[in-house]
Amino acid sequence: MGITYQAGNDITVMSTFEPAPGLGFLPINTFLLQGEQPILVETGMPANEAEVLEMLQAVVGPEELRWIFLSHADRDHSGNLDRILELYPQARVVVNMTTAAKLGAEGPFPFHRAFIVNPGQTVDAGDRVLQVFQPPLYDAGGSLGFYDPKSGAVFSADTFGALIPAPASDLADVPEEAFDFGFSLFNRVNTPWVVDVDEAKFAASLQQVRDFNATTVLATHLPAVRGKTEELIRATAALPAQGPVEMPDQAALEAMMAAGGAA
Repeated sequence: MGITYQAGNDITVMSTFEPAPGLGFLPINTFLLQGEQPILVETGMPANEAEVLEMLQAVVGPEELRWIFLSHADRDHSGNLDRILELYPQARVVVNMTTAAKLGAEGPFPFHRAFIVNPGQTVDAGDRVLQVFQPPLYDAGGSLGFYDPKSGAVFSADTFGALIPAPASDLADVPEEAFDFGFSLFNRVNTPWVVDVDEAKFAASLQQVRDFNATTVLATHLPAVRGKTEELIRATAALPAQGPVEMPDQAALEAMMAAGGAA
């Protein structure tokens, strides 16, 4: 299922939702920043190609898109890149060299259409200049996020993601208790190293997000968040003390399969 909604006057969110049985849904977002040089952020999962392309083609024409910003190479973020490059011949791909190298493992990476950028650098898209940074939580080397001063939105990649009980377009529509559970579980599973961090250094990485003074947080795996940046930062800072998640093993899998068969 795919839905499209506005996270600001010039930001369109295109969301699909992957079911997590017994736990709810994981949002998988792509974003379009409208402006002089429209920017697509993420390209969605290959399994959802038809939905992603339908939503994208409804909001930007084939000659209009100028930039594709990929936070990292994981398939839920980069899965439809080749097809979108075919459909949008004017677009350049914003990545760092780590992500380009990983994408190149699947086939030649189009360096002639690349814009290579590192944390601390910027991307000039005409009427907006993106400020690139390394997100505080990441599950892949090369992960990038950015702050857009024009919209006041920070794009945080996997950071601040959460499982949610039902598809939603605004975090305000997710019950607080359900969010707390889904946020803690997702982030400790997706970035298990967070329980072992130096908390002072981790606090410094979160401070860079705070310093943007963003009014909106847009994460790849979360409904849009407005006016609650500090709450997300505090919830993330609390993760190390929560300890690791005990993951299912083969015995647990067999039990789940047996229960499913009995049902």
